[in-house]
Amino acid sequence: MDLTEQLNQLESASDWQGLAEALEQAVEQVEDPAQKSALFLKLGLVLTNKLLQGPRALRHFQNAWKLQPENVGPLKQARAVYWELGKFKMVETVLRRSLESAGGHYKSEFLIELGDVNCDLGNYDAAQ
Repeated sequence: MDLTEQLNQLESASDWQGLAEALEQAVEQVEDPAQKSALFLKLGLVLTNKLLQGPRALRHFQNAWKLQPENVGPLKQARAVYWELGKFKMVETVLRRSLESAGGHYKSEFLIELGDVNCDLGNYDAAQ
């Protein structure tokens, strides 16, 4: 059974802990940065959405982004976890990184979010 089949089988059986463990093992074995980044992102999503372990998922989102800095998906997920934890300063930091990595049409969305976060932090001058 190849990796994709194994992951699909665990997911269809709703074996989220088993899926997380299989993804952790797969990340160690895969060499291709794009594939490794996708596995880190999937692992982070399983930890956040299925096992409710958002703080533990943060390093996996970070690893996914480091392998593919142009992909803002992992940063978006990390931002959501930090927002849920009430760590608005970290939300601001991740948004700034997202702006550096983002392509054209995402920048306006990130700038609006950054203004919102700065308002929440009471930094009204930076929100303008």
